[in-house]
Amino acid sequence: MPVKDKALELRPLFAQLGLLGHTDGSVMFSLGQTAVICGVYGPAEVKPHKERLEGATVEISLRPPSGPTGLQEKAKEAVLKGLVESSILGSLHPRTSVFVSLQPLDMDGGELAAAVNATCLALMDCSISMRCLFASVEVTRTEDGIILLDPSQKQATKAVAKATFVFESVNQDVLASHLEGRWSEKAFQAGLQAALDGSKAIFQFYRETVKRKFSKELMMK
Repeated sequence: MPVKDKALELRPLFAQLGLLGHTDGSVMFSLGQTAVICGVYGPAEVKPHKERLEGATVEISLRPPSGPTGLQEKAKEAVLKGLVESSILGSLHPRTSVFVSLQPLDMDGGELAAAVNATCLALMDCSISMRCLFASVEVTRTEDGIILLDPSQKQATKAVAKATFVFESVNQDVLASHLEGRWSEKAFQAGLQAALDGSKAIFQFYRETVKRKFSKELMMK
């Protein structure tokens, strides 16, 4: 399958941890021109009717830039809820709540991937115990078979197929995926490999971001 080296590069990554002072963990994360602010609250007290004896109650709020929350946001909230529940060690915090709030600032492609990555970074900033980290990448396929990694919104409009993958950090297994359009087996495998390679770069970015934050904190003491 024909590919271009430039097509398999992530857009610039940026993250600022601890951005929101009133949260237990927060981040402003950007993937190219797509930016999201995420805040995590908890583990904290939970209302009695939401208590879970086996673990923490996870709630997600993804607010659109304008207008009421729609079906797309609800679908993304469901994906994020499943990821958080499967990755945190909620059994260590029974009868508590973990609330994740996300506010997109700018949208230029890869919105779900950016929300997933922002959520993971905010959980890390919160220092909540986790089974694994998770990272998400979007890929698209053009009519002539070119796989694009992390496309912008303009690039994505020219695609005939789109996929968003979420990988875990331990074995690099797929935790979740969302496919749109026509994917042949060969194209799917090429897209999956490109996304996996991109996720490795994101996991490395996580490590560098956390290291940078703690280095600054140590210098201030």
